[in-house]
Parts: sequence; structure tokens; C-alpha cells
Amino acid sequence: AGSTGQCESDDGVVEPCWHMVLLNIYERLGLESHAEARTVFWLALQAHLANAVFALGRNIGPVLFMHEVGAAGLTAAMFTSGLLVIFAGPLYATFSSRRSAAAVNCGLVLFTVAVIPLCVIPLLMPTGVALRTAAAFALYMAEDLLTSLLMMQSSSLAQASLTGHSARRLLGLIQLGCSTGAMTAGLCAGWLAKLLGPALMVFVQVAVLVLSLVPNAVVGSALREAEAPKLRSAETRPNDPDTSWWRSGLILALGVQTFGIIFCKTAVEYQYNVLVAGELSAAEMVALTGQLYAAAGFVSSLLNLFGSAPLLRHGGMLLTLLVCPMALFLGAAAMLLAPSVVSAFVGRVLDLTLRWSINNTCRSLMWMAVSREQQVAAKPWVEGTLKKVTVSVTALLIAAAAAVPAVSPVGASAAMSALVALLSCGACFRMHALQKDAMWSTIERRDLQLCDRGLSNPHASEGDGDVTPQLDAVSAAGVLSKLRHGPPHVQLYILRQMGDALPAHVWDEFMSSLTTLAPDVQVAALRMCSAEPKRFPNE
Repeated sequence: AGSTGQCESDDGVVEPCWHMVLLNIYERLGLESHAEARTVFWLALQAHLANAVFALGRNIGPVLFMHEVGAAGLTAAMFTSGLLVIFAGPLYATFSSRRSAAAVNCGLVLFTVAVIPLCVIPLLMPTGVALRTAAAFALYMAEDLLTSLLMMQSSSLAQASLTGHSARRLLGLIQLGCSTGAMTAGLCAGWLAKLLGPALMVFVQVAVLVLSLVPNAVVGSALREAEAPKLRSAETRPNDPDTSWWRSGLILALGVQTFGIIFCKTAVEYQYNVLVAGELSAAEMVALTGQLYAAAGFVSSLLNLFGSAPLLRHGGMLLTLLVCPMALFLGAAAMLLAPSVVSAFVGRVLDLTLRWSINNTCRSLMWMAVSREQQVAAKPWVEGTLKKVTVSVTALLIAAAAAVPAVSPVGASAAMSALVALLSCGACFRMHALQKDAMWSTIERRDLQLCDRGLSNPHASEGDGDVTPQLDAVSAAGVLSKLRHGPPHVQLYILRQMGDALPAHVWDEFMSSLTTLAPDVQVAALRMCSAEPKRFPNE
């Protein structure tokens, strides 16, 4: 076999050895086909570049602001940035509503490429103090708002490309691209700061943004055909009540959890910027923040590769949801007990690591339980407006604490963060309770694609069609319940989408109640049996 380059598989099929090695790698990574691997690669590359831009922006913006304005103006900049998104959110939602995820991302990238160089140019020239201060404010807000929107749109690309079956398997790999992007940016930040200076690093961001248009175009071409029917349907139903996202308990719970996570994240950022700026120069702060993002990117990469999927599989959704707020509570408690640069560094690593891995994976799974129309309408508010309003609220509370002479703003922010993290845990329990109901609701509306359409099964013969998802025991029991007690249109939909995935004992139990089903459902079940005689019941 070695001399011919051919190998024989366990089932006796002779294939090229490289092909068998590749399939083995796919199996270990949870990939089911070459097409799926290509999709994951381009999505991960896009996420990698988007998060590299985000990490550079979250380094450059605060560092230049602290250097030009100082810590006294930080809460004002945080508050103003939060207010700005209140106006930007509705505009962004309107822009997104009639366009594909890739088209929206392309427009956002081009807008960012045009804006951030304009903000930094006054800082590169010998201008007056007032103009430099205004430019530092503008750059801080642009880096804060636009890079956040870029990351939100990157997750929308992944969610639009995945199905209910593939999301749990593949989101961790895509988040791996995201976390390695932060690691790459972090490792390069110190070197770039010495070579170019913090201000010129903005143009490195611009170059990475332009490069990110390549994977966006590839993903967009694949999505265009899949999303076109949904977009046409949305155009014919502009007043569809399904877009009333504020009536969705899951989205509201997701909003409460978002408030808690972003409150804690903002408090940790404030603590880090104040404590580090008091001891290091601008170049040193860029280098340290680069090391921070590199460390967070490395640890989150490990979690995305080896942690998220096993935790979801063995620990369940609830435990996975609780990991991030509980870790933020512990970090806030450590800062409250021992405030220092080391505590701030560790707290930010913990925050970034979990938000780039486990938390992002869970949030993507939550959003996938919501219809596309509600996603398009709600995400700019929840992932954009609410996040920035939370930043403003946090900044106001920290500023109020700083106005009290006997209170340390760092200690006060840590105490508030610990309390909010505990409250966020309650939202996680609510999200977990609502997520299953929301998934079944999408099935009843026939909005959830349960099979991975368009992905070829490497183990199937020609003409076999779609990859059939393999159901675990809990999922199979839930499907059986809907098959036996759901309305006929739901029964027909599940039979068509997932009938082949039902284990034999579950199928037998379903067929035992065949005579009690609606005639259309009986006919569909019998047709499946005629195609596979072994499916006929024994009696």
C-alpha cells in the first residue's frame, strides 16, 4: 500500500492514503465533509482577521486616549461612546434588514477603513491641544464602536452559514480562528509599537480590514443562494409580527445576560487602564496590552479547540452558560481584595478568554434558536445598543463612586462587578429554560434547518443527498415527543428533516402509534418504510 499511495479502510474501501488521513483529521475535529471543512476554514479566517482588528483597536484607542487626555477623561469617553451607539444602532438595523450578512459586513469594513484614519491623522501632526484632544476622543469612540460592530457581524456570518445540527460541532473551531486573531495581534502589538508608534498602528488595522474582504467574499458567495429566498420572503412581509423581538423571552433574557457580562467587562477594562497607565509609558502600555491579548488568545484557543464542545456535550448548556459570569465574579472578588496591576491583568485575561470562547459559543447557540427576522431586528439593539448603553451606565456609576472622597473607584467598580456577575447567573437559568422552547418554535414555523444541506457526506454514495444529523438520547426523546404529540405539519416536517436520524428503538416506538396519527403523517411514515423495509413494525 505504501508504494502505490493507496490504503484500505476498515470497511474494505481502497482510497489514497492522504484522503484517509484527511478524513481521520476531519473526524477528530468533528467535521463531516470537505465542503464543511472549507466553510469552517473561511469562516475561521474571517473571524481571525476581524478579532485581530478588534484587539488592535482595543489597544490603540485607550492607549492614545490615556496619553493625550489622561485618566480623568476616561469615564466621559466611555459614557459618550455608549450614547453614540443609541443613534448608530437603529441605522445599522435598517441597513442590515434587507441585505445578506456578508453584504452588511463588507459595507461595515469599508466604512471603518474610511473613518479610523481620519481620526488618527491629527495625532500624527503638530496640532493644538484642543484638536489633539478631540481626535483622541473620536479615535477612542471609533475603535470602541466600529470594532464591536465588526465582531458582531462576524458572528452573524457564522450563524447564517451553520445549521442547528452543525452549530454545536463547528462553532468552537470558528471561535478558534477568533481567539488566534487576538493572539496574533497581541504578539505583534509590542513590536509594531516600537517600529511604527501607537498612532501609525491604525494603518495596520486598515490593511487587515482590507484583507478580511477576501474570506467575506468567499463566504458571501456561498450564502447568497441560501439567503436569497429568505430575503425575498422578508421583502414581501415587511410588517411580519415575528420581527417584534421585544416579545421574545429568550431575547430579553439574553439582553439581561449581555448587560451583566458587559458591565463586568467594562469595570475590568477601567481598572486595567487606570492602574497600568499610572505606572507605564504609552509604548510600554501597548506592549503589555499586546501580551495581554496574546495570553488571552492562546488560552481561548485551547478552550475553543478542546473545551467548548466537550463542556457542552458532557456538562450541558446550563453549566456552560454559568462558566463566564461565575469566573467574572471570582475575578472581581480578587480585585476587591487585592487591587494591583497583576490583579487587573489576570482579570482582563479571564474576561477576554471566556468571552472569546465559551461565552461566544453559547450566545451563538442562543441566537440560532431565534428566527432570522428577529435576529436581524434584535442583534443591533442587543449586541450593539445595549452593550454600549451598559458601558455608559457603568461609566456613570464609576464616576459617581470617584466623586465620593472616601471611596476608591477601582474598589467600587470591583464590588459592583461582583454583584452584577451574580445577577447575571439568574439570567443564565432563564435562558436555559427558554432555549429549548424557542428551538421547537422555530421547527413549528419551519425556520430551523435541521440537516446540513449542501454538504456532501464523505461516507455516502452518489445520490445519497444530505448529511443526516446523529441524535443523542436527549434529542431523540425530544423529537419523539413532538412526533407523537405535535400537530401534523410539525410531524411531517420532522419526518422529512430528521426521520433518518431516529434510532431504531425510537422509530419502533413512534410506529407503534401509527394508527392514531393523521392520514398525511401515516402516508409519510409508510413511504419511509417502503424505502427501507426494515423500518416496518414487526406487528
